[in-house]
Amino acid sequence: MRWAANQFTGVMKDMGSHLLNTSRPPVPHLANGGVEWEEFGLNSLAVEAAAWRGEVLALVLSAPDPAATRRGLGKYRRTWEAIIRKWYACEVQVDLQLAERKS
Repeated sequence: MRWAANQFTGVMKDMGSHLLNTSRPPVPHLANGGVEWEEFGLNSLAVEAAAWRGEVLALVLSAPDPAATRRGLGKYRRTWEAIIRKWYACEVQVDLQLAERKS
């Protein structure tokens, strides 16, 4: 679990660099990367569980709005998948669950 969480830190740093990079010329579907980072809840993803299922690493991530996060990961699917492959070097299955609110 600790290894999976540490790797996920790298995943999110790379994802943030992709969305928040202001040094590139604006591209219409990436122009609001900072807004989308917040809107899709990518700033709040956390690893809740990790388990090997054969050769596949199954990650359970919590998100404040799993449906919005699914939309975001779908929109940036190619980038997300490339970053996941880079950090985990294996097939990864990601399941999203609602983050518990802390009071």
